[in-house]
Amino acid sequence: MAPAALALALGAAVLHAGWNLLLARSRDVRAATTVALVVGVISFAPFAAFSWRVEAAAIPWIVASALLELVYYFLLTAAYSRSDLSLVYPIARGVAPVLVLVGATLAGVTLGPWQALGVVLVGGGVLLVRGLTAYRRKGCRSGAHARRDHRRVHAG
Repeated sequence: MAPAALALALGAAVLHAGWNLLLARSRDVRAATTVALVVGVISFAPFAAFSWRVEAAAIPWIVASALLELVYYFLLTAAYSRSDLSLVYPIARGVAPVLVLVGATLAGVTLGPWQALGVVLVGGGVLLVRGLTAYRRKGCRSGAHARRDHRRVHAG
């Protein structure tokens, strides 16, 4: 892999993890996400408008992609409102390759053994990071509930 490609991939991973950390720790997850999306669109729309050429055949795919992205953000904010980063983040990251595998299979794409192994390894990695028993711990409060309890205790 070229050093520039590796640097871009690692940089994107750090930004992505940082964004999720900020989102999970915000008081109002949905509001924080909305502000971030609006700022992102306002910041990058001019570059897209002046530098990209989009063929008409791509527009339905762009609209479908945007709608799926909005569903993703809605589900992500709902998850962070109800649970902790240590639960939501690995699952959110680990589900993506599985969804790609399912979508590719439904589209009739035949995956090679290395590609299938990659999906299995990502799923196994999620289980290793998160653990199977961590979901069943008693007395462990979810992120949203823990934040509310913390505010109540420290508010007086």
